[in-house]
Amino acid sequence: MQYVQLFLTFTCNQNCDFCFNRGIEFRGDLSVKDFEVLSSVLSSHDITELDILGGEPLLHKDILGILKTASQHFHSIYISTNGSLINRLREINELFAHIKVGISINTRIEKKLHSYILSSRPILKSLAEKNRLIPEYAIDFIKRGLPYYIIYRDIISKDDLKDSMPFYEFHRQYKRLKSVYPDIMPVYCEGFISKAASFRCPAGTTKISILPDGSAYPCYLFFRFPFLDLCIKFDK
Repeated sequence: MQYVQLFLTFTCNQNCDFCFNRGIEFRGDLSVKDFEVLSSVLSSHDITELDILGGEPLLHKDILGILKTASQHFHSIYISTNGSLINRLREINELFAHIKVGISINTRIEKKLHSYILSSRPILKSLAEKNRLIPEYAIDFIKRGLPYYIIYRDIISKDDLKDSMPFYEFHRQYKRLKSVYPDIMPVYCEGFISKAASFRCPAGTTKISILPDGSAYPCYLFFRFPFLDLCIKFDK
């Protein structure tokens, strides 16, 4: 196991129709106390990378306490945000300069966020859509040398098919763009193009995903399915 995706909360101040966590039952927020226990368990198993997501993780009332504890247990820490809480972002940058911030820029960028991106140079990412690989305004950030990730859209319902780009088309367009801007990177399941001899998917092999209530899944795409209940019944 290499790293953990931790979903602190499903609370969010936006309602994106492409969010892979949409429709999932709210399970409360992970407390600082429970996170301290979880961090000790994970670090004792030599897991050194933590990816913090949501919902919008910056809405967690104890996000600074969470990040302080995380800094004591993990070598690499990432936090993904929609970039709407600029003041909190600046506070995190000041207190935890070692934590890498990733901002999703799928929709129109407001002036305050644009200024923050240029001054703080966070990791940027956007979701590939059927009719466009990246937003037009992203090119300016890429030209400025900001780290940029293009995310292949996961399909969680048949309704997503109308907005999703076929993977072969995504890969073709990405390769073409990378020939011009070599520093951009793709994000997609390793199972599509496996480089490993022993497995075709990282779920439960190099990563796990953990919900705010502590439930652990091999992949966040399984959150909406009652696999844990099935496992309990099977064990009995």
